[in-house]
Amino acid sequence: MTVHRINTLDDPMFSTANAANGDIFDLTVKGAGMVLWGLSNATVRFMAANQSATFLNVGPTKIYDEGRGTHLTFAAGDGLVTIYDFQHDKTGYIQAMQTASMVGHLTPSSDGHGGTFLTGVGLTVHLVNDPHVAASQHS
Repeated sequence: MTVHRINTLDDPMFSTANAANGDIFDLTVKGAGMVLWGLSNATVRFMAANQSATFLNVGPTKIYDEGRGTHLTFAAGDGLVTIYDFQHDKTGYIQAMQTASMVGHLTPSSDGHGGTFLTGVGLTVHLVNDPHVAASQHS
């Protein structure tokens, strides 16, 4: 496992070409962005304003939204993507990218515990709304 600290805008869309399954990505500067492609069991932490990520063909992934204005785009994937603390990001948004084989929309449903499932583009996104667990407690 490697921790990738994305703390520069010199490369505004960090690529995960040299990353491996299970790696951690910390976006720490305003406006930073990344593309996560083909990885599983990754962790992505957004820690500043107006950050973005595009997730292409990802497996199970954990996302922690500690910033504001976080923009998340999902295309075809395989597995559960879990997002923590998104309910506090009033200007953040989640979108699906349409591909040749998949319609680009996410259908919401309740998880039965105060959170939401978004299903589509070959994956399920779980928005966890748990006021008892602070973002700093996640690893």
